[in-house]
Amino acid sequence: MLKHSIHLAAQADSVARADADGIAQTAKGVPSANTVILNARFSRPRAPLATTLAKRSVALSFGTTRHNDKGWLALSVRIGAHAARLHLPPLFIAWLTAPLATRVAASDDRVALGPLALLLEFAALDLLSALEAMGHGPIRLCEEWDMAHAVTISLSVSVECEGDRFDIGIELPVPLATLLADLLDELAPPAPADPALLPLHLMVETGRVDLIASDIISLMPGDVVMLDHAATMVRVEKGPAAPVRWIKNQLVIGGPFLPSPGHAPLSVGMNRMDAPQDTAWDELPLTMVFEHGRLTMTLGEVRALAPGSSIALPSAAQTRVDLIVNGGRIGVGEIIPMGEGSGVRILSLTDRHQGARRDETTPQ
Repeated sequence: MLKHSIHLAAQADSVARADADGIAQTAKGVPSANTVILNARFSRPRAPLATTLAKRSVALSFGTTRHNDKGWLALSVRIGAHAARLHLPPLFIAWLTAPLATRVAASDDRVALGPLALLLEFAALDLLSALEAMGHGPIRLCEEWDMAHAVTISLSVSVECEGDRFDIGIELPVPLATLLADLLDELAPPAPADPALLPLHLMVETGRVDLIASDIISLMPGDVVMLDHAATMVRVEKGPAAPVRWIKNQLVIGGPFLPSPGHAPLSVGMNRMDAPQDTAWDELPLTMVFEHGRLTMTLGEVRALAPGSSIALPSAAQTRVDLIVNGGRIGVGEIIPMGEGSGVRILSLTDRHQGARRDETTPQ
């Protein structure tokens, strides 16, 4: 019986001439802010919607993940004054029509799309009737309807029942997709986002110096950059920073997070309208940061950091630092003592930096 039902679905698929390239793009036609917002609404995590389909309890989950629908049945649906399209895999059709096995068995193997659509509509009568009772009808399957110029939202729907799971596709015009999103928000509100799980990028640095572009371009391996006020800090992206210290190859927070100081202004040296253009660019102020490493923590984990908390970094990061300019890595250095202070000896520079230096020194 299952094989017979699959055979009928495959024949109906041939009659319907379903697209062989998979479910339509997420938003067909001209994309708009509405389609972006709708896709975001359907992507929000929420509990499955419990309902009844073919006299069986099912859980429906909605998403925007595309599925390869080659060989699936493409079925037009009229919902009120709008048209939609279903993409149904043969196994789901067999499962849906299983309670109507005698009717399927009595059908001609060369069944047309219309009779099969009526059969599917009858099999899903409980769910369709419930939707119509909520004012979303009438709903009729296999109505001829032109959707070629409609802006649609393509959704994936997971149907779960007693351990079985089927993925189907549905294309909805924006008005219907909006109604469905509103219905889901009412019946299965999305789980509120937990801000504590927001990922943050942390940088551990041991100092920074303000230089001009020509100074940075002229650097070579073996050069030493003095650190006027060397202090190891952990910085949250471009936000607050806290002092840290090395204790037995571990970084330990040494104080509270405070607002970070501002960066060197980019306007210095750029307002000299009488200076040659190359000279103005050579004097572009930049900040070089000496980073021990980077790591990612959640907002909740960062909030929990307090004096005495430890941060894990490779032990080699205690003396090695990356040379960071304008967010990009230009080389590697090592921290060395210099009198009562410290400095960074440049060990290597990236190919891009070396290329910039060659361009700078090449005779014109």
